[in-house]
Amino acid sequence: MNINRQAVVVKAKQPFVDWINSNPVEPGQKRPSFTLELVNRDCLVLLIPEFDSNEEAHEDVGYIKMDIFEESLEAWYTDEYFWPKNRDEQMFDEWFTLEIHSDVIDTVNEPIMRDDLGE
Repeated sequence: MNINRQAVVVKAKQPFVDWINSNPVEPGQKRPSFTLELVNRDCLVLLIPEFDSNEEAHEDVGYIKMDIFEESLEAWYTDEYFWPKNRDEQMFDEWFTLEIHSDVIDTVNEPIMRDDLGE
């Protein structure tokens, strides 16, 4: 069943992977070396309202880019001390790409469960 949503897939670019790989590790631990392919195996996906064009969808997501940025950073390092200090929309666009998908089909015959933690 088609639903009245579009999907936004947040994919990392190389600068994000470079940041992941530059953060400190615990003493005695081997420094991991993540690749762009590995980081993008499990991407953040957002559901947004339906729009008539991808431009409108990108504009809608633009308002929450900093929230997406923080969510992505926290997924790798919860200590904000290690996060980039001067985050802005330009840095977001250098670190991530947003793919808009207009066909979203719900294949499950159960209600969607919402986890509104942090809101």
